[in-house]
Order: sequence, then structure tokens, then C-alpha cells
Amino acid sequence: MIKKMRYWFSSRRRRAPRVAVDWMVDLEVPNSQPMHFTGLFALDMNAQGIRLEGGDPEQVRKLLSIDGRAWMRLRLPGMKPPLPRLEGELRWGMGETPHFRTGWLFTNVDRELLKLLDDYIAAHPEDLIADR
Repeated sequence: MIKKMRYWFSSRRRRAPRVAVDWMVDLEVPNSQPMHFTGLFALDMNAQGIRLEGGDPEQVRKLLSIDGRAWMRLRLPGMKPPLPRLEGELRWGMGETPHFRTGWLFTNVDRELLKLLDDYIAAHPEDLIADR
């Protein structure tokens, strides 16, 4: 546990640039037939993960698999369906409803989507967030 905590507070925590964003992310509701989604607001992201806001702890728990992961679809501005699908691991959650915030580490991203994320970040230097 201590080792994990040191990781969270290390200066190496974020290596990739983050950008502020303001769009929705659709998270898949597991075992729903037909597939249902829950939308949460994206606050910022980098090619490694994303911070979302919305819902409450119980709603987020219902979206997780046993290993703490969820499938999501990103709605990058100007993107047409099909939306890119990726898997994220819930790393943290905090706050009160309806401003409950969660941090997700991308765990299953194909090379094409990674390039799309890198290109989006590079095209929005005005939205870069400096780490404190």
C-alpha cells in the first residue's frame, strides 16, 4: 500500500501533457441487452487517461467489471460515428453528487486511437494544463 501511495505522489505521476476538454464520454453499462450507456462529462485528458465528472459513487460502481475497468466511447469534437472505444481502469473517485469526479487510466488503446489522442492534444496547445 505504501509503495502505491508513493507512486501517486511522485513527480513522475503525469508524464504526458494534459488538455482541458468539455465533452461527453459514454461508458458502457455491463451486461445490458441491448447495450446501454451512461454519459459523463470529460474535464481533462492525456493519451494515458481522462478525468470525468458526473453521477455518484454507486452509479460508477455499476459500470465497473470485477477488475475495476469499464469500456467507454470518446466523443472527440467533430468526430463521426463509430466513436472510438477503449477500456479504462478506475484509479480514483472523489466529491459529491452531481460533481463526483473520477480518474481513469486507459488500459486498452489501439495504436490508431493513441495517434488520434496525440493529434488532438497537439492541435490544442491553448488548452494545456500545467502540473502544479
